[in-house]
Amino acid sequence: MIGQTKEQTNYCLSFPSQHSKKATPEQEELVEKLRKEIEVNQENALSLCTEKVLLAQQGYDLVCASPVHGLVTQKHVFLVDCWSYYILIVS
Repeated sequence: MIGQTKEQTNYCLSFPSQHSKKATPEQEELVEKLRKEIEVNQENALSLCTEKVLLAQQGYDLVCASPVHGLVTQKHVFLVDCWSYYILIVS
């Protein structure tokens, strides 16, 4: 989608300006058509990006708000306490 948009943009930029007297009506029509396609592609890309962010947030919430996260945190604290106790015994 992004590659297609880049190609379309570069293709449009190769034409004379729409305000130029060198642009033909066919070129002006084609530029307008490509502009609309580029806008649709940009909207689709933004929608996909937004969906990706929302899915990432949901995944994060599931992991961090779950009881498993609490158990992992408790296990980590327990291991740190055990390691500290071991250091005290050895030294």
